Amino acid sequence: MHPTAPRVDRDEIVRIITNFYTFLTKLHIPESALKLPPPGGWPNITPESTRNFNKSPLVIDLIKHLPYIDSKEAGEMITHVQYKCDVVDWSIYTPQDFDKEGEGDYRTAESGIRYWISEIREEQKRQEEIVGADAAEGRNNNGYESDESDGWGEDWERFSPGENPEVTDLPNLIGIAQGYESCGRDFTLDVFKGVVYDDQIRCNFLGGWDVEDFFRGLQQEFEDLELVPIRGDMLEADYEQVNEYREIYRRHGWPGADFRKAEALAAVEIARQRWEREEELASGY
Repeated sequence: MHPTAPRVDRDEIVRIITNFYTFLTKLHIPESALKLPPPGGWPNITPESTRNFNKSPLVIDLIKHLPYIDSKEAGEMITHVQYKCDVVDWSIYTPQDFDKEGEGDYRTAESGIRYWISEIREEQKRQEEIVGADAAEGRNNNGYESDESDGWGEDWERFSPGENPEVTDLPNLIGIAQGYESCGRDFTLDVFKGVVYDDQIRCNFLGGWDVEDFFRGLQQEFEDLELVPIRGDMLEADYEQVNEYREIYRRHGWPGADFRKAEALAAVEIARQRWEREEELASGY
């Protein structure tokens, strides 16, 4: 029996995402870039303006009340929330934008999860056909072909926590952050299930997580500087440059309450430019 009500209510999702964005303004995102909804929500998002958006009322109600990060410096890592990943700002969409978004197969920040759902549904259909054929011939192997399943069971497990991609209602999905280029990250939220899907563009579908667990884990990566914000880049690899940037952040008090954000970002930028010059000299430019 499937649940009939959302697992996480709108206000709780808004609280979780607001807290995460606010946290990032303490580290690297300009405080002025954080956009909080006015009383009653964003006026551009209404049932009328989104009538061709092909999203459920749950989604429309949520994005009307979500905070956003100003995207005017998108692509420069100044306002990124993951590697090559900008928040999708639905508060600036016009009715024409929503109409265009609802056309065809493309959906902002949803391409990866839609692809994986389609693949798993196709595989499930194939397995059901195998079960039917086995039953007709008096065999019973539960429908699985050990040499032909192509890791389907493993893919299914990526859809944790405990949910079934077959019953995902696509109008309940909404892109909340969109990546660009290879390895950029797409975040898609299933508003009904309260699950965030993380897709690494052209690389790997990383799975689904409870919305609160997802943002708590992402915040921890920033606190621990596993994700290191650098203008023009955000580095995860543990090598000399990244360690220098980490040391700069920590020397300026991160993640403590006395963190000197402006000084830290200025020092990181000086170091980044120095590394850039050294790399240019080494390459003969």
